[in-house]
Amino acid sequence: MRHVVMLAAVLGGLLAAAAPVSAQTTTTPQADQPAGAQATPRPDEMVNNPAFSHWAGFKRGTTVTQKQTVTLSDGRKIVHDITVRLAEKTRDKVVIETTMSPTMIGMVSSTRTFTTFPAKVKMERVQTPRSTVDGFSEGEEDMTVRGQKVTAHWVEAVTKAGDEVTTRKVWSAREMPGGVIRETIVRKKGDQMLSDSVMETVGIKVP
Repeated sequence: MRHVVMLAAVLGGLLAAAAPVSAQTTTTPQADQPAGAQATPRPDEMVNNPAFSHWAGFKRGTTVTQKQTVTLSDGRKIVHDITVRLAEKTRDKVVIETTMSPTMIGMVSSTRTFTTFPAKVKMERVQTPRSTVDGFSEGEEDMTVRGQKVTAHWVEAVTKAGDEVTTRKVWSAREMPGGVIRETIVRKKGDQMLSDSVMETVGIKVP
């Protein structure tokens, strides 16, 4: 469940940097902007939802398989197989079904959740102000996913809470259902590693 909420937040926030955000209505350029320039949408203005856009171009039933490995400070590893499926698609929304299956003996059974992404949302919901993070960088990287070469856009954000530092990096590409190719999250307290999470896309099935 935590992975699903976290991933949705990334797609709706920092990952929006990798996708153009266009307003539903025409915005009049400000006086100090060049002619033809588009003003940044207001926080309450309705814009395209990047989380919706990453799925809207694919058929219902499209499935992405991911593997998440979390290494804890004591060396233990927690592994999850994750299946993400486009369960429903209309002009106004997509519904994503996510199933997480632990591969370790003694862990809880599989969990299934459904997340709805509307086509339009307020600007304040899709763009995380960079002022809210302690470090931000982005770039492009050539990657190979299931034999297919893609140019991925990556964003990396660093947040601090006391002496604990979390570094999150997400690689995404428009060619991929859901957008996300790889995600890493490293949590440290001083020089001590608290956890190191790696999630990668390992399979894609398109009807």
